[in-house]
Amino acid sequence: KISRTYLKNSGKDSIIVSNTIFIGKDKIMSLCKKLTADSLHVEIYDTRSAMGDAAGSAAAAHLRALLAEKEEVNVIFAAAPSQNEFLEALVNDKSIDFSRITCFHMDEYVGLSPDAPQGFGNFLKEHIFGLVPFKSIHYIDISAPDAETECARYAALLRQYPTDIVVMGIGENGHIAAAAHVGGAHTGSDSRLYGIEAHSLSKEGGGKGDDQLHSEHGEQKCAGH
Repeated sequence: KISRTYLKNSGKDSIIVSNTIFIGKDKIMSLCKKLTADSLHVEIYDTRSAMGDAAGSAAAAHLRALLAEKEEVNVIFAAAPSQNEFLEALVNDKSIDFSRITCFHMDEYVGLSPDAPQGFGNFLKEHIFGLVPFKSIHYIDISAPDAETECARYAALLRQYPTDIVVMGIGENGHIAAAAHVGGAHTGSDSRLYGIEAHSLSKEGGGKGDDQLHSEHGEQKCAGH
């Protein structure tokens, strides 16, 4: 059962202000507002859980569609607690053939110990990579001694496995991955990753500071480009 309340809007933008989905008597997600502007579709939910469930359902639908067309799918994941509800929903979706999916992640600190809790790869291992049987998982080497060499290695992997889906968040200041305060050496105009200096990103808003996931470090990072 779907209960909807519509608000008509002039022009090409449309708004739905209430869209609550029920199974029996149980409310499973509540869509507060849906906006469409040009090609951008925005959905606003009343809880993080509802938003995560909806995002998980949307990603699962795209994965199933791609897997119906091709043998393998390549996905890049973001790492932050803002992704928790989405990742949980995806892990619990039994309709996805994870054994045909190859995974990457968007960014990483370089120069930390392999088991450092600040590591984005370690975060994803805990929340999804270690929970479902993916075909393969490619980590950025958190202990790599040379960030530029590691970025080049990972960029080559991304070229080898062209991306089908990127699951990402947008930071408070509009950043994607760690693409803020660039101070490191770019690996080339055609490269897909580059090194940056962290510059205490959690303070400056260029990292995932609102999530309080990562300690402040003066480490370099590999970031998606």
